[in-house]
Amino acid sequence: MIHGLSDALPAKKHVTVPSEWSKSRLRVPGGVVLHYADLGKTDITWKGPVQVTTPLRTIFDCTTDSVAPDLVRQAITQGVRRGLFTRDDVKQAVGTKPKRRVRNGKP
Repeated sequence: MIHGLSDALPAKKHVTVPSEWSKSRLRVPGGVVLHYADLGKTDITWKGPVQVTTPLRTIFDCTTDSVAPDLVRQAITQGVRRGLFTRDDVKQAVGTKPKRRVRNGKP
């Protein structure tokens, strides 16, 4: 995981792109799952030269993408311990953010 939270080792890379892109006929490389969402500035951070979702947004996305609950709980616990967010932040985020639409990299 980009943020080093939990023991998750996803088989594919998950990339969130603007909702408007869902109208395009994008060629999605194998091993990539596209998600469509319009993210706010509070949902985005930088890892070197690349924009990524914040740890809190990533937790939210995992709760809506059928990631195993034990891995989500582990990520939440580790994020709270590292001071990335609070449990109250997680509760608020899970209750308020819109869900993403998915396209799984298959033609």
